[in-house]
Amino acid sequence: MKEWIKSFDGLRFFFILFLMFHHFDSFSDLGVNGWNEIMSWLKEGFVSVNFFFLLSGFVVQYAYKDRLLNKKTGSIEFLFNRLAHLYPTYLLFFVGAIVIYSRNQWLGAIHLNSRSVSCIF
Repeated sequence: MKEWIKSFDGLRFFFILFLMFHHFDSFSDLGVNGWNEIMSWLKEGFVSVNFFFLLSGFVVQYAYKDRLLNKKTGSIEFLFNRLAHLYPTYLLFFVGAIVIYSRNQWLGAIHLNSRSVSCIF
């Protein structure tokens, strides 16, 4: 297995922090003094998502390149491994979102908008 590139951890930390603060924009309606000025610095936090797509593509290429070129892993096996890795997390959050939205519909007591749900997830 190839050695992990340690500088990725630092980059990931800062981009996760940047994205997390971007999601705090949901709390701008609370009326905290100075909140909008702080959030104006972080309104471009969605760029972190692009960074994670880029980083993910690089890591997958870095991990699988030799195996695919040397025919140690086939395309079907590669796709199966990627789906097996990603699908459980997707399914967990999909079910969680359904539970939150359906609870909102059944109880009618909780008012959730899309910004609140994006802050939860």
